Amino acid sequence: MKKKICYFKMIFVSIFFLFSSFMQGSELTKEELERLRFIQDSFKKGEKHSKYWQWGYFGLYSGGAVFKLATHLGYKDPLTEEDKHKKFDALVDFGKSTIGSLGLWFRPIIGDRAYGQLKDMKDDKSKLDLAETLFTNTFKRVRGELSWIRRLSALGVNSIAALLIYNDGKRSKDALINFSIGMVVSEIMIRTVPKRVLKDYSDYQKRFKGVGKSQAFFKDVRLLPGINSLHLSASF
Repeated sequence: MKKKICYFKMIFVSIFFLFSSFMQGSELTKEELERLRFIQDSFKKGEKHSKYWQWGYFGLYSGGAVFKLATHLGYKDPLTEEDKHKKFDALVDFGKSTIGSLGLWFRPIIGDRAYGQLKDMKDDKSKLDLAETLFTNTFKRVRGELSWIRRLSALGVNSIAALLIYNDGKRSKDALINFSIGMVVSEIMIRTVPKRVLKDYSDYQKRFKGVGKSQAFFKDVRLLPGINSLHLSASF
């Protein structure tokens, strides 16, 4: 009889742990739900600006690449000296536009699609983990767009393009114009990047200082062996 009671206790404790693990792994506490709502609200409010920025500049660069490639291929021999220069310039611009469009394709702003990824998901810990990952990555992406490294990369690409044009017949004026237009477009792109996430991320860190710590009701649960028995210990 004692053995049966012992087995019953073991089964009960096992079921308790399985149920506790399942609940802690799926349901959100009040504080976790507030964190999720904060992030979703931030993404929702910044979605329109992010979409305009992401797809506006992607359309500008990809459209420019197609146009410049068509322009380059449109020149047919025999060509005048001026037409040869224009054909070469179109090829250079095609390269710059392609780099810009590929950069936006492989490194999107994230905020343009994050809310759409989250809104239909069930409110659980996996959704919160995804939301915080997207939130952090969006913050890093925007901060990177505003960094001096971003401006240096723009300077490098436009300098190389200007140098190529200059070497094609010592055309310093055309090289300077191409460089100036490229730097102006790049600077406008940097200055118009959606910045809302920078403030929201900072507010999130201040408001939820304990992010990352366990939010479980039982902070420490232990199963201790006893004489012909099992003891469950929990601290709060």
